[in-house]
Amino acid sequence: MLGYILRAAHRDLRQAIEMELQNMRRGLNGEVNDGPIASIRVRRTDKLINEAKSHAVEEYMFHVERFFDLKEMEYRLETGREGPPAWSQQSLLYFASDNASAFQESKFKYPRYSFIGKPRKGTDFLVCTGSSNICTLAYELFSTKSQTHGDAVFQIQSVDWMYESTYTRKRWWRAIADFKQEGVKLGDHVCILSTRWDGFMQTASSLHGTREMVLPPYLFQEIVQSIC
Repeated sequence: MLGYILRAAHRDLRQAIEMELQNMRRGLNGEVNDGPIASIRVRRTDKLINEAKSHAVEEYMFHVERFFDLKEMEYRLETGREGPPAWSQQSLLYFASDNASAFQESKFKYPRYSFIGKPRKGTDFLVCTGSSNICTLAYELFSTKSQTHGDAVFQIQSVDWMYESTYTRKRWWRAIADFKQEGVKLGDHVCILSTRWDGFMQTASSLHGTREMVLPPYLFQEIVQSIC
């Protein structure tokens, strides 16, 4: 439904997008890079007083480098070769930001990547701030391309908030182990109020009323809710 609503309605626009997608893997020398593509959107100027905060380029690139390392490992397992793939010499990274200096900073710090300074729809992996509406929209568009990308949950990484929208129903998580420091036991349910940008999350337990707790997210598994 979302993909249909946000489709390019005009034929000329659709053709222009298709041409752009076909050419996006070509380098300056015209050669086609058939490797995976990652994208980052670095937020530097808006909503940094109350709603969000600035994140260093290194925080984004940590997830990008891990993504490409995983793809190299997949390549070696699939082909049986010990050497790295050709695309690993200059991995493609599409870069978007509200601050021009972030682009030059990233190119200087990470010379092994080929930075392209335009937002792209055809990326394989995206790192951004979940507190941004642009990041939220990108995740939703990813979800409309399930045949291409699979489960979009594994194709996007937020450096602050998890995906959410205002005034939605609560999302519940189940404890997969005890957490004695806060009295949480295996099977307990918690509702995530917010992430803390430090590896922990602010939660409210269904068993302890309104008591809020700070808990590590790796101890919980989200409960999939169905809408009848």
